[in-house]
Amino acid sequence: MRTRLWAALWILLVLAGTELDAAEPLDSFARLHQVRLAIHGSLTDLYLLYEDPHSSSAALEQRLADATDTIDTLQGLRGTPAQRPWAQLQTRWRPYREQLSELGQQQRAQDAPDLRALSELLSLNRALLTLCDQLEHRLRQQAAKPPGELINRSRAAGLVLQQIASAYAAHSLGANLLGAADQAPDQLAADFAEQLVHLQVDTPAQQRTLDDIWRKWRFIEGALMHYQGVKVPFVIQQYSSSMIAALERLGAQGP
Repeated sequence: MRTRLWAALWILLVLAGTELDAAEPLDSFARLHQVRLAIHGSLTDLYLLYEDPHSSSAALEQRLADATDTIDTLQGLRGTPAQRPWAQLQTRWRPYREQLSELGQQQRAQDAPDLRALSELLSLNRALLTLCDQLEHRLRQQAAKPPGELINRSRAAGLVLQQIASAYAAHSLGANLLGAADQAPDQLAADFAEQLVHLQVDTPAQQRTLDDIWRKWRFIEGALMHYQGVKVPFVIQQYSSSMIAALERLGAQGP
């Protein structure tokens, strides 16, 4: 009797461990997505400080703190094929955060922008995004079941939105001359609109969320297509953040 009981407990533990192993990569995909958003969004926050030195830096500091916590929560990847890119990401993130905070402090003190430091920051930013790509590749290799199509599409669209906010703010400021934006806002806007068209939903709740995203998109689309003459970076940031949150809800509603 006791032997059967121990055997049953052992089987339950094995099954529970399997479920946790299967769930962990899915959680890691979600956390990695938040890190990517933070890497793009941190530049946007800095550019907005340059636009208005009197604005609060709370958004930037909060974003950096949240991203640090999120990267640290990926420590469960130790001992997996994803350990190396995660460890490199964690290591590279620290100097990026420190340099970004320093630039933010300089701007709050209304010092002249340190163009060399900003250029170095942009290089660090690109390196972090490359590591994110490598980490995602490893996660997909080890995931028993990758995220569903709706989640993937909504997250991809959200990343483009965050890139739009960053590129628009960079062009408004003139930071694009330092290579701060690989694509112009109107090009990114066209990419996002195409992605939005291909978002397929199945339920009334999903459709309502998608309709809300479309309404907000139509409100800012004109400014993005005419970014060289219209400069409303704070409006673009506000609407992009709202739509990113809606896309997150949309992905969560999928299978």
